[in-house]
Amino acid sequence: MELILTLDVGTTSVKACLFDRQLRQTALTSREYALQTRGVCAEVEAQVYLDAAAQCILSLPAEARARVCAVALTTQGETLLCVDRQGKALRPAIVWLDSRAEAQAARLAAVLDRQRFYERTGLPELSGYAWESWMIDSQEGTAAAVSYQGLSSPWEPLSYEDYF
Repeated sequence: MELILTLDVGTTSVKACLFDRQLRQTALTSREYALQTRGVCAEVEAQVYLDAAAQCILSLPAEARARVCAVALTTQGETLLCVDRQGKALRPAIVWLDSRAEAQAARLAAVLDRQRFYERTGLPELSGYAWESWMIDSQEGTAAAVSYQGLSSPWEPLSYEDYF
C-alpha cells in the first residue's frame, strides 16, 4: 500500500503524518522546539526546522517510510528565512510573531489599498510583508548577501502597488 507523507512545519513544532490513498491517517509523530525570543523579536535557527523534520520522518516505521509515494508540506505563514544561492541560511528565520517591522508595515499601509491587498492575498495584515523593508533598514550585511535571480541588484525596489 502506497502512503502519503505530510509535514507541517508550525510555529513551535513539526508534525509528520502518513496517510493511505483513501486519506486515512496511519501514523502521526511530532517534535517540538522553542522560539528564540527577545522583546518583540521571535526567531528560529533554520537547522532547528530541518532537525525536527528529520527526527519526525525517522521516527516513522522504516517499512512505512519505504512506501511513501508523495510528500506534502505546509508551513507557518509569513515566516521569513533568508538563504543564499546555495540554500544556506543567512540568519535565523524571522517568525510571524516577530513585530520588529511595525514601522515598515505602517509605511506600506500608507501606500497600499488594504482591501485590494486582502482580496489579492487573503491576508488581513501587512506586517508579514514588511520584513524585507526592515532588513534593508537595519540588517545591511544580510541584505547585501541576499540575492534574487532576475533582479539587477540584491534588493531592487519592487512596486508593492503594482504587485498587489
